[in-house]
Amino acid sequence: MRTDFALGLRRITCFDAGRGPWRDQREYVCSIGIRELEWTRQFGKPQVNDFPHNNIVKGEVSPETYMDLLEKYLSTSPYILPEGRGNPLNKPTLHHPDLNQLVAHWDHLAAEAGKSEKIKCPVQFDADDVEEFYRIEENWFKATILLEYWRSLLDDLGQDRWVRNESYEKVVEINRQLKKEWLDEAEDEEDGISVERYWPFQDHELVD
Repeated sequence: MRTDFALGLRRITCFDAGRGPWRDQREYVCSIGIRELEWTRQFGKPQVNDFPHNNIVKGEVSPETYMDLLEKYLSTSPYILPEGRGNPLNKPTLHHPDLNQLVAHWDHLAAEAGKSEKIKCPVQFDADDVEEFYRIEENWFKATILLEYWRSLLDDLGQDRWVRNESYEKVVEINRQLKKEWLDEAEDEEDGISVERYWPFQDHELVD
């Protein structure tokens, strides 16, 4: 079992915040944010994205930044789903891709959720923030497509990064070649470090 997975599983199983039972679907939606927020408060550490995403959002992402976004999510969570359980919008098909979309369509969503009174959206972003978000989002999607292409070359390597025994040697060699290709194309030392330290398919320590 990988070290990071084992520690994450251990923390999740001993964590009680927001685990229910829930009175209704809206309380459940809220509990997701509560659980994530409390987990981040207790265990959150600065994180650096793996390559190639670390070239889009550079440097460490602090737990405080993530917690701020979770607080924004919690402030909007009571309005994401309608009150009535029989409402068609409570079927597991409604998806809000991000807070920017939720804020942009706030009035429409509030109306769909059965709110007859005018409710001011509790989250606001200025124009510069929105423009920066969409710039990052476009590049992030491109990096994700590249990452999924690499996964396809590596025997459809999953998120857990486990490799089938019969294809292990082949996957290791392809991974080595992919990494070397990007290291060879590095424009400077910083680019090389970005690849070397944060290559997404690194070896991981195993624990019992």
